[in-house]
Amino acid sequence: MSAEVAAAAAAPNVDAAALSTAAARYATIAAAMKVLADEDKAGVLSISSTDAKTVAPRDLMSPINTDLMPHSGEVTILDLWDGSTSTFVSYTRAIKAAISSGRLGYYATFSCEWLGLHECQALGFPVTVHEDYKALVKARCTQLNRFRESALAQGKRSLFAAVLSSLNTDTRDQVCADGVDGLECPDALWAAIRTHARGPFAKTTGAALMAKFFSTAWDASADTIVNQVDSNFRAMNELVQTSDALEEAGYTVSIPAALVKMIAIMPDGLRIHERIYNDYDTLTKLRDEMRRDAARLDSSAALGLKSFAVHTSALEAMRAEIAQLKRDCRRQPDKRGNGRDKVERTSPFTKSQLMDPDFRPPSGTPWPFKHFCSVHGHSTTHSDKGCFVLHPELKPSTPDSY
Repeated sequence: MSAEVAAAAAAPNVDAAALSTAAARYATIAAAMKVLADEDKAGVLSISSTDAKTVAPRDLMSPINTDLMPHSGEVTILDLWDGSTSTFVSYTRAIKAAISSGRLGYYATFSCEWLGLHECQALGFPVTVHEDYKALVKARCTQLNRFRESALAQGKRSLFAAVLSSLNTDTRDQVCADGVDGLECPDALWAAIRTHARGPFAKTTGAALMAKFFSTAWDASADTIVNQVDSNFRAMNELVQTSDALEEAGYTVSIPAALVKMIAIMPDGLRIHERIYNDYDTLTKLRDEMRRDAARLDSSAALGLKSFAVHTSALEAMRAEIAQLKRDCRRQPDKRGNGRDKVERTSPFTKSQLMDPDFRPPSGTPWPFKHFCSVHGHSTTHSDKGCFVLHPELKPSTPDSY
């Protein structure tokens, strides 16, 4: 046995980092196992007729490795899959872990590819029958092969039942609508589950997914920036996982694209760190770094430095109200009764503020006044030098609003 196959046999439940890596590993092991099976068969057939007749039934080795047989009891998944495309990847991780811990990975092609296993690690090779074996030895070979086939069939049924029981009732009915449950084939069941995960209109789903990705904006509804970071990254991870589940060419939300998107839509309070964020290559690393920076912004609120990122919507509403107040005015008849209307404007500032020469509004609040008059206060038209009250000689002969 090669060192690679020996290592795989010694650690059959090792979980590969990625499905593609596990599939490649499985292909390598499968090729090595085929070589070993051919060598084993050739070795038996090359035994001389005299030696073959001396083999006793007790000398034959069972191909079954009892240490790698499935655990007793059922494999259970706490959170049953609801059939949604967006939760398919997280469901895959859960069922993969359950299959591995239950030693059921040897009984289907898809689970062997996931975990880098081969059924021969647990069930060995079929026992080869030499044509010159005695009748009892041939019968023992047939019996051992029957045991092996029975163990393989039982393992397939156990794996099938474990996967089927991981679906909620509605999803199970939809997946098994074409009678896949009657076959009791775990590979056929998994193929039906993947088809269901993609949805009946994969291209439409993919197009909707990409439209949602491109239109994604930063959700600032959470009460702290740390919670905003968490909720926004959860939403982005859902889009990435949905893309992985669809596996539809042309509709892929890649990790690099997701990283660029998250940096592009992050709030202004975090933008000072953009150069650092550009160095990260996973969503988890970027999220953790943003959380640390967001925590500092949240703590600064205790010192009165309210983050613009948290209060953007409130500030916009205030600005809109101020603008409306500037436009809002009501017309009253002129007190002199000449039929002319004058405009009484509603000001957002109090009289004491307008009469205070040192008063200035908070930064960002519109301030239309350029002059100050000791009689009329802050004014858009005149200072003390142009006040008709202080300088009546400047007053024109025509009636004026002063």
